[in-house]
Amino acid sequence: MWGGADEGCGEPRPGYARRSDEHHPPEPVHEPSHTRPLKAPPQSPTPINDLRPFSADTRATRHPPPTQTDARRHSPVPRGGRRPPNGARAPSRPAGVCPGACRGTHTHETHPTGEGGGMGERTGTGGQARVLVVGWFSFVDGEATAGDVGAAEAVCAELDTAGITHETAWSPRFRPEGIGLDQARERGHTDLVFVCGPVSGPQVRNLHRNFPHCRRIAVGVSVVDPDDAAARGFHTILPRDVEGQGGQRDLAPGAPTGRDVPVVGVVQAPGQPEYGTRSAHAGVHRRLGRWLAGRDCARVPLDTRLDTRDGLHCADTAQFDALAARTDLVVTTRLHGLVLALRNGVPALAVDPVAGGAKVAAQGLAWDWPVLTVDGPEHGPDPEDLDRLWHWCRNEGRRAARARAAEPVSPLTGELMAALNTPAPQGR
Repeated sequence: MWGGADEGCGEPRPGYARRSDEHHPPEPVHEPSHTRPLKAPPQSPTPINDLRPFSADTRATRHPPPTQTDARRHSPVPRGGRRPPNGARAPSRPAGVCPGACRGTHTHETHPTGEGGGMGERTGTGGQARVLVVGWFSFVDGEATAGDVGAAEAVCAELDTAGITHETAWSPRFRPEGIGLDQARERGHTDLVFVCGPVSGPQVRNLHRNFPHCRRIAVGVSVVDPDDAAARGFHTILPRDVEGQGGQRDLAPGAPTGRDVPVVGVVQAPGQPEYGTRSAHAGVHRRLGRWLAGRDCARVPLDTRLDTRDGLHCADTAQFDALAARTDLVVTTRLHGLVLALRNGVPALAVDPVAGGAKVAAQGLAWDWPVLTVDGPEHGPDPEDLDRLWHWCRNEGRRAARARAAEPVSPLTGELMAALNTPAPQGR
């Protein structure tokens, strides 16, 4: 895919072993346990749990059943964020309420949680609980996955339902507009909720050192080693799985139903040295990648290269057609990305990566289809031109693409047959 980690795509740093202790020596952290007492978080009467492995028989004694009034906050699977049955849309929320994990510094209105000493009655800024939602997506050298972020959205939906003020901390490499962990340390949170992924590694251990004033809860996580300092630093763990034991359903499927976004296939031309100094591939792909990252769409890399031994590639043209036909639009700098999209009735946003235009532009003329060109090797497509072509492809272009798919194929096959039926010249 175009772009890279240096351009804020949320990828881990090169060479970084995600969620492991590789290259990260252990650091001392606070470990709440019965054998090493830790002062409880301010104004938190909650006893500190011993996080050694537990079985179904001992779970009831270590985690007593919640009362009816606070059952929601103890539930490892948030009810408020579950997807409605039969594909129905989730009900709309009142104005001012975040529909998922907070993207920026927006916080939610505080509401009382009702009777019974629930989480909303803990004292924080304004006399109410203030929850900081974190995960592997919060670490500068971590990564954001659809599962981790979806789990956070499910938790935030439940906090919304309970009327609990909350914020989400993001890696500045993924969502630079949001608050980061460094900023969050000064924002007066009463509770830290770590969502999804393994509770191990130096990044998780550092949370205990950097947020000692918070009650720290891990939910929907994997506990590989309950004696790891990263795990023992939490006051409460509500795991999805513990090494060697059964598990609970993951949180991610409980995220609120998402919006409809177009599926965009991305077909990138390889380097084409035959064009020499006219090659503008690097500049075109760099600018096109940055532009595409700003579009609200689901990007799917498509490779026209076939391979019968690689399980990640299509093995024949029918398989590639099946992929292309399921997209709403194809963005391409490759000739066959353009024509195979049109073959399947899918509009193509095509850019010729050769200065002045070459074979992609020529196919545009042959198919009567718009293709953007660039003036020089260091130039890229103009964002305004890309925006206009995107709008056309998402509207009139859909009908035009279906019409192209119904048109006759290339006349070159007929010309080939005529050539084969012509006697070969003598002496050659």
